[in-house]
Amino acid sequence: MGNKQTIFTDEQLDAYQDCTFFTRKEILRLHGRFHELAPHLVPMDYTDDPDVKIPLALIVNMPELKENPFRNRIVESFSEDGLGNLSFNDFVDMFSVLSEMAPRELKAIYAFKIYDFNVDNYICKEDLEKTLNKLTKEELTPEEVNLVCEKAIEEADLDGDNKLSFADFENMISRAPDFLRQTYGQLRSSAGSDSIDGGLLQAPSIYESKRAFFFMRDYSVTLLGAPDCNLKPS
Repeated sequence: MGNKQTIFTDEQLDAYQDCTFFTRKEILRLHGRFHELAPHLVPMDYTDDPDVKIPLALIVNMPELKENPFRNRIVESFSEDGLGNLSFNDFVDMFSVLSEMAPRELKAIYAFKIYDFNVDNYICKEDLEKTLNKLTKEELTPEEVNLVCEKAIEEADLDGDNKLSFADFENMISRAPDFLRQTYGQLRSSAGSDSIDGGLLQAPSIYESKRAFFFMRDYSVTLLGAPDCNLKPS
């Protein structure tokens, strides 16, 4: 019988385990999934840290992401090049942050990055408009979108500069204490699912400005409740 394939050294596995929320076994399973996405690119032997990246187009079609309206921004935010090309380290970081084990504070940091579409370290009105349009599949009129975004800034902007800093954003989502439970319940069953639409797009009274703001606040952090890795045996 042949020798078992060595994928990582013990030191590499220890480092991944120390820097993520995964066990050594889960890291190996993640490598299996990474390899399956592009077997012609991804080697089985990672002991020499190969410089391999998988393009965004392959990553966003994974079951955990393909129904998420922010899938492109999620992948871009975790890519070192900012374009969505993921190395294995980027891939592991993304799954670690989106896992159920990651703390809310860490998820909030990446949620802010994902909604900062123009990458200026603020969430401005234009960022909010893009966020709301993605959440509602552009079912609101421009006037309704404008009304909700103005309400969001009015409610969440603590320093009056007409845009949201990370502190503003963190304060906003802290006022929705049940969102993690709500969104985990909806999204974790949604690997191929309609539950995202059911949870996000059927909120009552969305056209009322006050309630629309709370709709946006509660669900603008959709990815904080994103499905966990749902790791499957390779």
